[in-house]
Amino acid sequence: MFSLEKLKAYDKALASAGSLAQLSGLWDKRHAVADQLLRASESMVLNLAEAVRLRSTGKREHVLQYAIGSTLECAACLDIATLKQWVGSELALREKRALREGVKMLVGLRKGWARAEFREDPADYGEGAGILFEHERLEAYQRGLDFMRWFHGQPGAAELSSRLLRQVDKAGTSVVLNIAEANGRYASGDRRS
Repeated sequence: MFSLEKLKAYDKALASAGSLAQLSGLWDKRHAVADQLLRASESMVLNLAEAVRLRSTGKREHVLQYAIGSTLECAACLDIATLKQWVGSELALREKRALREGVKMLVGLRKGWARAEFREDPADYGEGAGILFEHERLEAYQRGLDFMRWFHGQPGAAELSSRLLRQVDKAGTSVVLNIAEANGRYASGDRRS
């Protein structure tokens, strides 16, 4: 058995990726969030696998940050899907709680690797104030969601009936997801990406 398969975080990431793929399979593929959720959920699993494979602690931690960022991106996708009314708030909350547990495991793993230990004790992550993820506190993130909510209410936007509307949907989705993903990066230089 590979060391990857022994990780609870890997099992958690696989379970979330499967659940999210099933959920997003029902969504209109013209909307950017449908493709982004599938790609981000796969990325969290693949980056975790890559991080475990690496020998250098620095490189391992760097790639693990991508897995964390992808997990946060999945949570943001669920926020957009909720405002588009593709997923109910209870189901989205359940999926986001599972993702949050995954983030806690990944952060714990990152901390263990920083101490040169192969441990995955869950770490504290953004406890309190009724939020699940740190990026939800950011005004920029909330304004991005407000824009997506406004845009989705515009004539033709729900169906993305034109190329222009698809481009605006893609750009607005990208802003929200990039804020969530970048906020998960711990190195200050990585946050500027």
